[in-house]
Amino acid sequence: MDFSRKIRMLLLAVAVVLTGCEVGLVPEMRSPSFSSVSAAVNGDAVTLTATFKSERDLSSALEFGFYFGKDENSMDRLTAALADGLEYSLTLENLEYSAAYLYKAWVGNGRDELTSDLRKVATGNEPVGPDPPSPVERNIEFKDPAVKAICVKNWDLDGDGELSKAEAAKVTDLGLAFMGNEAISSFEELECFTGLKSVADSAFKLCRNLADVRLPESVLVVGERAFAECGNMLLSKLPDNLTTIKTHAFVGCSRMPLISLPETITEIGSWAFSRCSNIQLAALPSKLTTIEGGVFADCPGVAPAELPANVHYIGDWAFCNDVDFNPKNIPSGVKEIGRYAFQGCGSLAWTDLPDGLLEIGQYAFFSCHKLKLTKLPSSIYCLHEGVFENCRGIETLTLTENLNKIETRAFANCLFSQITIPRGVCYVGPQAFNGCGHLRQVIVLPETPPELEDTFLGDNANVIFVPAVSVEKYMTAPNWSEWKTKYKALTIDP
Repeated sequence: MDFSRKIRMLLLAVAVVLTGCEVGLVPEMRSPSFSSVSAAVNGDAVTLTATFKSERDLSSALEFGFYFGKDENSMDRLTAALADGLEYSLTLENLEYSAAYLYKAWVGNGRDELTSDLRKVATGNEPVGPDPPSPVERNIEFKDPAVKAICVKNWDLDGDGELSKAEAAKVTDLGLAFMGNEAISSFEELECFTGLKSVADSAFKLCRNLADVRLPESVLVVGERAFAECGNMLLSKLPDNLTTIKTHAFVGCSRMPLISLPETITEIGSWAFSRCSNIQLAALPSKLTTIEGGVFADCPGVAPAELPANVHYIGDWAFCNDVDFNPKNIPSGVKEIGRYAFQGCGSLAWTDLPDGLLEIGQYAFFSCHKLKLTKLPSSIYCLHEGVFENCRGIETLTLTENLNKIETRAFANCLFSQITIPRGVCYVGPQAFNGCGHLRQVIVLPETPPELEDTFLGDNANVIFVPAVSVEKYMTAPNWSEWKTKYKALTIDP
C-alpha cells in the first residue's frame, strides 16, 4: 500500500471516531474508470491485468480484484494487490486446456462495489504428447543420498535443494566432484546428464564402492582413469556412439560385466581394461587400427573370434594372461608385436605369423603352450629375450634367413627335435636353448661360429652339422668346442 492511500485510510478512521457514524462518512463510490482490463494466456494459465485511469480513480478504492469463472452467476471473487503504480494483476494456473472463461475487474470502498464490463478469455490447446511432468517427475529421484548431495551442491541452479532433469542436462563436465569418494554406491541417474560429451579424466577414480551406474548416450569419450579402480562397478553397457576410451579408463574394474564394445570405437588407450577380469568379449570394434599396451591385460574372458582386420600394431602386454584368447589368425597388416603381448595366452594356437611382421618383442609369446608355429616371417632379424620360452607346442620351426641374433631364453623349454641356425646369425644369447631336451639335430650354417654364451644348444644333440670349411673353427670356438665329437661336415646345403 503506497503512502497516499495510507493517509486516506487514516483520515477516514479519524472521521469515523469523531462522528461515531462510520457509514455516513464512507465516501460515495465513484464509477470505476480503468484505462485497460486485459487477459494474457500461456497454455493452461491466464494472467488478468487492470490499470486505473488515474490516481483519483484509485483513491476511491479501498480494495480491488477480479471476478473469474466459467459461469457469470458463479464466478470467484478474487482480491489483488497493486503491482506497479496504477496497475494490478493476478495469475491463475492449472486451468482446463481449450476452455472459455469469463472475467471482470472490480473495486470497492468497504460499502459499495462497482465492476468493469464482462469479458471472455480462452485457455490454450493441450500440448501434443503426454501431460507435462509433475514437479516430482521433473526432479531426479536419486537412490544414493551421497550422490544427490554432490549433484545438488555442484549443479542445482535454482537453489531448491533438488536437481531437475533440465539442470542435469546442462552439465557438460563432471570435473572431479566424485573422485575418490568411497561413500557413493549408486549413480544410475548419471544417464540424465545428457549434455555430457565425455566423462572427465579421473571423474570416478578410486570410487571403490560405486556399483550401479549408467552412462548417458551422449557420451563420446571416456577420459583417462575415469573409472580407475572402481572394483565393484557393475557397468554393463557403454554408449552406442562412443568413439574413444582413453588410457587406464577402466583399469581394475574387476566386476564390470561388459559383453560387448560399441562398433563406433576407433581408439582404446593403453591399459584401458587391464584387470577387468569379468568382461566377456567375443569381438573387438572393427575400426581399431592399433591395440595399445596392456589394453586387455589380465582379462581372461577376452576371446575374440577374429582381430580387427586393419590392426597394424599390438602393444606391450596387450593380451597378457588372457587364457581364452585364440583368434583364428593375426591380421596380415600387423607390423609389430610388443613385449609380453601374448604372454600366458595358453589357448593361442596360431600356426604362422604375417609375412610383413618386422618386430616381435621380448617374451611376446611366453608360455603360449599351444602355439604351433612352423616358420618365422622373413622380415624378422632378431629373436628377442624369451620370445618363445615355454612354447611347448612348437615341434618344428624354420628360422628366417635374415635372422642375425637369438637372444637370452628365446627358445627355452621348447620341444622341437631339430633346429637350423641361419647363415646370418652372429650371436646366440645365454640359455637361448635351455631346457630343449628333445633337441637331437642341430644344423649351423654360418661359416664363422656365432658368439655362443653357453652349451645348451648342443648338449642334447646327437649330431651338429656345420659347413665343411668351418669344422675346425667350431671345434676350437668358445663353448662350441664342448661338442668336438658331434660335428659333421655339411656336404649339401639343407
